[in-house]
Amino acid sequence: MKTKLALITAVVGLFAMTSCKHAPSEETTKAVTEFETAWSALGTTATTWGEELKATAATCTEHCTMHDSMKMDGMDAAAMTKCTEMATNCKNDKAAMDAMWGEFEAFSTGWAEATAAFGEWKGKMATMTDEEAKAALAGFQTKMDESKAKVEGWGAAYTTAKETAMKNMEACANMQKMMAEQASAKDGKKK
Repeated sequence: MKTKLALITAVVGLFAMTSCKHAPSEETTKAVTEFETAWSALGTTATTWGEELKATAATCTEHCTMHDSMKMDGMDAAAMTKCTEMATNCKNDKAAMDAMWGEFEAFSTGWAEATAAFGEWKGKMATMTDEEAKAALAGFQTKMDESKAKVEGWGAAYTTAKETAMKNMEACANMQKMMAEQASAKDGKKK
């Protein structure tokens, strides 16, 4: 009888141990905390980049609008050609910035959704096994790695586009200054 009771107790104990889920390990919990910090930092980097992009795109739009309203009456053919070239450059710069902004907006929407999913998952993590938590964390890590590569790629493309736009705007401003000086000199000769 004692043997049967001991055997039943052992079987029940074994059943209880195998049917019981174990929460994620301390190591996995620490990895999640570190990941969350890195995720948040990447989100901040992307947001900061987006704000700078938006400001540069607004400057391009303002500059193109100013350039479009520039009067070319009385310009010689070479100056008109140069102005037309600058207007084309300006529109190309603006189009590049607008394209980047469209990509960034799509990224931002996806990032917000992924961030919400991460928060929801993290709230349920205590009910998962260590293996389940590690597998889910690996999925989020992949998403972050892909996002980081996008942000870094945009950063490089943006730097090039911004440098080009700034050079084009400076050349246009110099052209406008020269035209204003020439107009002023013509007005001075007429008096």
